[in-house]
Amino acid sequence: MKIGYCREESTGNRSGFSLLEVIIASAILASSAALLLSLFSTADRHVKLAERRVLAQLLCQSKLDELLSRAEELPIAEDEPIDGYQRWRYSADWIPTGIEGLVQLKVTVRKIKDVDRRKKKSRVVPRDDFVMVRLVRYSPDNFLDDLEQDDLFLENNSQGLP
Repeated sequence: MKIGYCREESTGNRSGFSLLEVIIASAILASSAALLLSLFSTADRHVKLAERRVLAQLLCQSKLDELLSRAEELPIAEDEPIDGYQRWRYSADWIPTGIEGLVQLKVTVRKIKDVDRRKKKSRVVPRDDFVMVRLVRYSPDNFLDDLEQDDLFLENNSQGLP
């Protein structure tokens, strides 16, 4: 009597998968799952970016309308907080055009990302800036007088005069 390992030589009646086939299928499945998860991550990032842009546009339009309602005063703002939105700031500037009686109102809205508590400074990411420009009719004499007074005030303050 012979004792030992007996191996069947049938190639046609194979049932189940080999270890190599299972490893390859698992690798394909894992790489497909990783690609799908990265797509979801990218989509989520784009949704958040779109939401920030829409909010920035709404805030910018709101500030633009508010400033236009007080156009006689020529309100100018530099990095002012927006009421109700602590992490958002706006800047507004009146820019003369080459056309008499027409000026530009430029409003920039930006979101401050985070605050460095040690330096007490805010870091602004430039791609979060949203700018809106509106052309406004304005009396050229009043506008130029106001701009000259602002320029004179800035020159005096830069020299340390009251």
